[in-house]
Amino acid sequence: MQNETMVFGTKPEIINFSRKNVRVVLYNPKTDLFAVQYVKSWDEYGILGGGIEEGHTELETASKELIEESGYVDFEIVTQLGGRMITYFTNTKASQEERRNGNQERISTGFLAILKSEKNIGLKLEEYEVELGSSCVWRTKEEISEVLEKQTETDFSYVYFLETFKRGLEYLKGKDFLN
Repeated sequence: MQNETMVFGTKPEIINFSRKNVRVVLYNPKTDLFAVQYVKSWDEYGILGGGIEEGHTELETASKELIEESGYVDFEIVTQLGGRMITYFTNTKASQEERRNGNQERISTGFLAILKSEKNIGLKLEEYEVELGSSCVWRTKEEISEVLEKQTETDFSYVYFLETFKRGLEYLKGKDFLN
């Protein structure tokens, strides 16, 4: 897996909102399923993760976001999934603090985590995530690939979710986890 930075979209002259974030592909080898975030109000799926706060590392953020958005606490982050992904897009969905309208730049780093046990402390979502109806659901690799492909066709901002998931599958196949 290459560690080069990948760029999706064209950088606009003006960027209204820039955010560094992490995305974590969480795999359960006992069930051969993957955890994803489902947002009921938008009927959309995404890879677990979130923004990197001042003073935190990417790895610290990956662990924190995985616990908050999935509730699972017994996992191992096994690898960073290649280089950073920079996505440029225009957001028109919402105007709340975390999803501002306008030209956006997302600088994403992907990680792969393996679930070690079913120990779960419950979701620790932010208020806006609760209002949107966010939840953690388990799906097959085929289901996730299909839904992320469809979402990317209609909303380019999902391309980094799809790329992170593809990188996770590639890593798992190389380690003989998947067929």
